[in-house]
Amino acid sequence: MDEEVEDITHYLKWVKKVNVVENDEAELSFFQECTYFRGQASEVWNLAPGIFRDPPTDEYAITQKAKLRLYNETSFLNSNLDMLIYFQHYGLRTRFLDVTFNPLIALYMACLPSNNRGDCKNDCRNDCKDDNNGAVYCGHEYSRTDSYAAKCTADYIFNAAAAPSHAEDVIAYLSKKVNDAKVERFATPIFIHPPINNPRIEIQDGAFIMAPLLRMTQDGYMINREGLERSDFFDKRRAIIKSENKQSILMELSAIGFDCGSIFRDISSKLKAIMQKEEGRIARIDI
Repeated sequence: MDEEVEDITHYLKWVKKVNVVENDEAELSFFQECTYFRGQASEVWNLAPGIFRDPPTDEYAITQKAKLRLYNETSFLNSNLDMLIYFQHYGLRTRFLDVTFNPLIALYMACLPSNNRGDCKNDCRNDCKDDNNGAVYCGHEYSRTDSYAAKCTADYIFNAAAAPSHAEDVIAYLSKKVNDAKVERFATPIFIHPPINNPRIEIQDGAFIMAPLLRMTQDGYMINREGLERSDFFDKRRAIIKSENKQSILMELSAIGFDCGSIFRDISSKLKAIMQKEEGRIARIDI
């Protein structure tokens, strides 16, 4: 179900083709809010939120440190969930996977250098770390939005004294917080349409998929340490951007206003975008 795209025109034709909800013949508009996209710089990377990537990260420890270090900057936020969203968009590793409702933002992300990040599928070919083809995933799912489960998950991340070794520890904690706690609610990814509590969410038209705390198995439940499956909120279709086409597509995107300055908006990114246009090229971008 992969389709190789060569330029923006080809890509937007692909977007139009996939902007149809399954079991529904009605075609959606390009920016319909029930269709969202994720761009990744390498087609062989897992759909893994930062907390599940190598090297392993102590989720509780980093959220506590971030909360203390950024107390003044986050004191206006209303909940642990809002704080987790805030940390995610400023680079902290969390169990959130970024998605966007704007397909051109996703295309830009897919055209960035992969930097040989070691986040490959277990069954991919041995030279996958050198593969620089990008990929854009498409999704349409809203039915598993569960704001209360998301809130309880965030509260657990901030309040659990240590990383649990048994699923029973998670369930016991959650049972005290949720009267009707059904364990299934915490073994399912959650789609989050976030409040706009930082400029990047607004600029990048962003949303998130929250990886679950637990993973369902034949024998019961285990602690989830693997992230998301491709079937979680994404359909089977991908746009593949060949490495040799990335540069020209970035130039096309820059010409219509999508560059590191407009997407990231910090001062260094704005200045980098100016230099890239002045030099007539898109330089290597480190984010």
